[in-house]
Amino acid sequence: MRCIVAQMWMQQDAQSQIELVQNLVIEGAKQGHRIFVFPELAVPGFNRKVVDLATPENCHKWEALLSELAQKHQVHLFVGMPRIDGSGVYNSYFCFAPSGKKVCVWDKIGLTPSEQTFFTPGNSRPLMQIEGITLSVVLCREVLDLKEVGAELSNSGVDLILWPSYIGYDTQKSTNGSEGPVYEREARAMAKRLGAIMIQCNWPNGTNVPDAKNMGGSKVISADGEEVYQALYDKPEVFAVYPTKTSEIAVEILSDFTY
Repeated sequence: MRCIVAQMWMQQDAQSQIELVQNLVIEGAKQGHRIFVFPELAVPGFNRKVVDLATPENCHKWEALLSELAQKHQVHLFVGMPRIDGSGVYNSYFCFAPSGKKVCVWDKIGLTPSEQTFFTPGNSRPLMQIEGITLSVVLCREVLDLKEVGAELSNSGVDLILWPSYIGYDTQKSTNGSEGPVYEREARAMAKRLGAIMIQCNWPNGTNVPDAKNMGGSKVISADGEEVYQALYDKPEVFAVYPTKTSEIAVEILSDFTY
């Protein structure tokens, strides 16, 4: 299994964001890559505009575009996007298969206070299999919900956790005096608790606060809870991760991608 992790620039508008996702997939597929991992709310971008952009018409259009993209290039796409179901709007993470079918959806359960003013919390954390690997998803701050996620996924046989995020590491200072960013510490604890590899895909910038620093830094954490790779801070980066059912993890920086 080989996952392409796209720590991509957040764009100023939804159309530019969608085009960037499309271009990265097209370029990667030409190079033979078949599994792509994007950040939380990769479409239309994680910013305040999502409140106005998350209409039934737009959500349907975005799903259709990504379905077509996956089918045309015969790839799996893991991508964050709003989802509307009845009266609820969810901060969701989708998997589109090479058939174009939407094969799994994770609705964020552990919302931030600001997200709770718009999004509806999810109520389940499904598992799926891909190339013999069993995986699930925790979205951004859900990595802090070790007790809840542990109850959901312990003894499930999960091998891999995808961790799509929008995290600025300068905002992660621990309040109890311990060393290290709290998100990183809790992510390592979660990987070890579940015995699963964890792959983060974080945004390297934001458009709500354009001068924010210490964004990005997407991490790969072993099933033993050890950090084996960290991407660049404040810059886009595309890298490949080769997770296995064993403790071996390989990471390859793909410097030939254009953003």
